[in-house]
Amino acid sequence: MNGAVGSTWPVRPLCSATITTVAAASGTSTATIARGITELVAPCPPTHRIRAPGAGRKPLTTTDPSLLSALEALIEPHARGDPVSPLRWTTRSLRNLAQALTAQGHHAGWVNIGTDHDTAAFAVESIRRWWRRRGRLDHLRATRLLITADSGGSNNPRYWTWKKQLHAFAHESGLQITVCHFPPGTSKWNKIEHRMFCHITANWRGQPLTSYQVVIKTIAATTTGAGLTIGAELDTGSYPLGAAVTSAEFHALPITPDAFHGEWNYTLARDCARHSQEPPTRQPIDSAVTLMLTDPVLTGMPRSDFAHLVEISEPYWDALAEAFFQRRFHRPCSYLHPQTSSLDHFQRLLTALLRRRRAVTSTLMAHLLGVTRTNLSNQFQDGHRILDLHKIVVTSMSGSPARTLDQLKARLRSRCLSESDGFISAGQV
Repeated sequence: MNGAVGSTWPVRPLCSATITTVAAASGTSTATIARGITELVAPCPPTHRIRAPGAGRKPLTTTDPSLLSALEALIEPHARGDPVSPLRWTTRSLRNLAQALTAQGHHAGWVNIGTDHDTAAFAVESIRRWWRRRGRLDHLRATRLLITADSGGSNNPRYWTWKKQLHAFAHESGLQITVCHFPPGTSKWNKIEHRMFCHITANWRGQPLTSYQVVIKTIAATTTGAGLTIGAELDTGSYPLGAAVTSAEFHALPITPDAFHGEWNYTLARDCARHSQEPPTRQPIDSAVTLMLTDPVLTGMPRSDFAHLVEISEPYWDALAEAFFQRRFHRPCSYLHPQTSSLDHFQRLLTALLRRRRAVTSTLMAHLLGVTRTNLSNQFQDGHRILDLHKIVVTSMSGSPARTLDQLKARLRSRCLSESDGFISAGQV
């Protein structure tokens, strides 16, 4: 049974059953069954294909149009047999042909080795050096560049400096640059890991890397049976820490997020940055919303006690945020961390308390406070540390968290503060 049949057979006799029931009965995942239903109701006529058109890795003749003609030129002088036969015979071995194609630049990699800090400026300079040394020579008519990258380090998609430096390269090279970041934890899915870096790692395994020259020579000596060669260059440039980008500079960049996960996939135009504009100011949170969320029924404590907790914990919050920033980004102690959220300390602590109380879902809180769910989730960890630091013991509310505003209002109307559902302080607040 192939994939096409397997994704549709469970839904044919049991169309009235739920997807979960069919999945349990057939041992098929719910996502596969949902795709099968979509294919059955699709207006396109069925075909004999198992995979949709366009799936799989593209042939090398598509990604490298000159490859076939270069191979023909290598084979022609050494061809044997009937010249009109579609089957070609040659006296050159596969390895010999691969080496010849590599010498022409058809299977080549490139590595930039820095001697200073791993910053966004260094990451973009590496791309710039590759383009000058190989890219523009291998792709003479290129107008666009696709970069696949992980989501950490100097090319983190959340770094404004990364995007500003990348736009500067796009402007000077005349390229429209599209960046696709692999989700956190999936960097090994990047094809570069399988086509080049794995061979570099295997080549220098067990060899002491005692100097930059040893590193360069080891990388340059990396080859494969398929004819891969790798160029390596030492970058002695200075890339100091602490470079900052203002909000106006960032929002002036010509960035177009993709419809699918625009935080990971986006395009930078080669045009000049737009006139500096301040981002639209976020509307202040409605006082009625704040009053509702600080209701003792939800927080488990009187409003006066919560206000006092906010007051005495604010210095601790700043210290935790700074310590985390120093540890995560290795900044010098004199470098102050930027504003990482549009929420103030009062709102951050309130959301952490409501989350621990299981009073409201994160999605509803983010909607009420006018921020994204990701922005809100980033604040919870330090919020819980603040509560633990002051030995605050919070009992979860019974039932499921409110998912809608109507459910939240209903919970406020139906519940009252009680000892079994309240707040206990193990220390002096």
